[in-house]
Amino acid sequence: MNRLISKVYIDDETKDKMTNRLEELFQEESKASFSLSGQVKNRLKEFDGKIERLIDVYINRE
Repeated sequence: MNRLISKVYIDDETKDKMTNRLEELFQEESKASFSLSGQVKNRLKEFDGKIERLIDVYINRE
């Protein structure tokens, strides 16, 4: 993104504001993605546990 900004003239103050805002947005997105991946991992663990219990019940019935 910095390469794109440097191709046009923008005063340093505006350029810094744009760069800082883009960095903030990137960090927010990274945090949201990390949180979502943690939620997905937890759900997968839940499903694994449920599947194991179902398999145990099935095996014990035979």
